[in-house]
Amino acid sequence: MPRPDRIPQTMTLLGTFDNPKAGEPVRLPFGPTSDRGLTDTGGQSYQLAVDVWGERPTVWAAGRKPIRGNFEATYAGGGWVSRQRGDWASRGIKILWKEGNKWVQKRDFGRDTVREVLRATPPAFGRQRLYFDPVRESLYVGEDVGFWKSFDEAIVINPENGRARLQDLPFDCEDMAFDRNGRIYMRTDTLFVRFDPRTWREVPFDYGEERRRVHFQGFTAPRRAADAAAAVPIPGKRTTPWNMFGMGVNAKGRVAITCYIRDKVEKRNHTERGLDSVLAHVKSYQPVQYPGRCVPPAVIHIFDERGKPAVEDAVPGLFWADGIGLDARGDLYVLVSAPAVIGGKRSVNGATETLVKCRPGVTRLLSASGAPVPLPEDKRPKRPADLTRYGIGKAWIENAEWTYSGIGYGGFPAPCVCWHCRFALDDFARSFAPETDRYSVAVLDTNGNLILRLGRYGNVDDGVPLDPKGGPPNPRSIGGDEVALFHCAYPGVDTDRRLFLSDTGNGRILSVKLDYHANAVVALRDVKDNG
Repeated sequence: MPRPDRIPQTMTLLGTFDNPKAGEPVRLPFGPTSDRGLTDTGGQSYQLAVDVWGERPTVWAAGRKPIRGNFEATYAGGGWVSRQRGDWASRGIKILWKEGNKWVQKRDFGRDTVREVLRATPPAFGRQRLYFDPVRESLYVGEDVGFWKSFDEAIVINPENGRARLQDLPFDCEDMAFDRNGRIYMRTDTLFVRFDPRTWREVPFDYGEERRRVHFQGFTAPRRAADAAAAVPIPGKRTTPWNMFGMGVNAKGRVAITCYIRDKVEKRNHTERGLDSVLAHVKSYQPVQYPGRCVPPAVIHIFDERGKPAVEDAVPGLFWADGIGLDARGDLYVLVSAPAVIGGKRSVNGATETLVKCRPGVTRLLSASGAPVPLPEDKRPKRPADLTRYGIGKAWIENAEWTYSGIGYGGFPAPCVCWHCRFALDDFARSFAPETDRYSVAVLDTNGNLILRLGRYGNVDDGVPLDPKGGPPNPRSIGGDEVALFHCAYPGVDTDRRLFLSDTGNGRILSVKLDYHANAVVALRDVKDNG
């Protein structure tokens, strides 16, 4: 079989049914195709449709789809992902006209897409995480580019006018966060670094350590890596699917970050404390073991604004999470990747998750199975389990402030934990949690009360926006808040002003205006007016 990239692309007129006669093949204005074989990218090199209704001969063409199944992945190997970057644009729909004896390209929708939204390739695994810079009032979009679950550039969007630009990041990070001063925190599996996004110079931590060529992905050489003068090391390693569970920065500059302890857990004495000494040898870190603590565990540590360890193992027994938040009071909000048990039965949707407000050092989890030190029957809480998960069994949450279940998308048991979600925490400790299977977002106050729900099922033509210039040409009203969602897994928030929603099911990011039902201006009589 000849190599596809050596086959000339031509169009031949075969005449009519009454008088079939092949004419001379005419070259089509296409570039070379893949040389890896027809199965690599899922189909023929090009697919064409002839428009017989136009005033002149017209052809609609699309390149082979840059999508693969399990067999293509096995055939192509890990390098396939890097070779496919950008191919969604080059293989987009094109319109060709016949001018004389030549086919001329008149429209390239892939090129139009890049010109309009900068990037045509959709995020890998639908992971389109949103981060808001409160100082420059910009939305950063981090889109995973492949199996390595990280990103080394961000799309920076001005929410006022929708204009976007691409921003190179110092290195590919697995996650990031902004503080109230507009500084950006970027993490890998073993450290986090702080930068000033105005100059992209590092803002060193007092308790940081020097590191060379910081990066996350490992399949191929990273496009960008950075030397850090004072990065904060964290104990742990990356998980098998490379999900690092999340990080959060509060108004005081404290950082809560998750670590995955994959090493064999040994029993530690409860008096052996002190994260300072442990961090000097992060590879040897072992959390305190107790009956019912499952492994391998996700461990949350909290650091102060100088990078000094403040709280070790803040939520013992945590087994898997899809995002954490830290409020100004120091309370933790953890999206535990496990469905709730209600009335003794697991939630109907096993991929849903549970948001838990935790008091660091007070809240902990117990598991009925999967623990090196089994939980005896007489030590189990005298109530039904709160959660359940494959490999963990029944689980209980002790001393939680509150729980809210039925949200998120854990991606497990189907298809994989490579698909996940996040929630957003604003400056008033309100949680914006996607209810993915309900096509909505739950808004909770800091006490876990449901304030309202945003959104309902719909596509890109549904919902009439407040600004007609920012919506579809012919929107269809769906009532209510007019927010139409298909698959929303990643929110971002600008407190009291805007909620940003990554609706990957519809291939878009929505900006939702936040306001109150009633507003009032009250004069502060005892405060001097400084003009």
